[in-house]
Amino acid sequence: MAEAAQGNNQQVQEIMLRAWLRDNNPELNYLINDFEFSHDEIKLAQMLCQDYWNETPPHIGVFSASNSRYRYHLMMGTTAQLLFIAAHRFRRNALPMSAGGVSIDDQNKFAQYEQAANKLWDQFRQWVKEVKISQNMSMCWGVA
Repeated sequence: MAEAAQGNNQQVQEIMLRAWLRDNNPELNYLINDFEFSHDEIKLAQMLCQDYWNETPPHIGVFSASNSRYRYHLMMGTTAQLLFIAAHRFRRNALPMSAGGVSIDDQNKFAQYEQAANKLWDQFRQWVKEVKISQNMSMCWGVA
């Protein structure tokens, strides 16, 4: 990835993502009493953002969590991917139940998660496009 004057060299850490997602205290996740996202899911979501950058033309440098100056956008893209992961889980586990006059449909959250994920992912994709255009212009003509 081309050198950028703006941004922050501090890597996006798992605790930052968990704080942003309010997934930093299993006791406050009343229904599951656990973290919503595993360590491996967070790493996968970050990798998917990195891969999106690296596989989207023009191919300008290599983007990784360790060399990114774009912490905010990496967090938003990673959050989008985590919400997509959760939406898949909710969709797969959705099974409304009714017994004794009580109805339970606690897994019917996939639409809300997917909507939030799509909004963040669209922003991430637009940001990637804008930065790559800017960097490409700068490398070609010395303007940004």
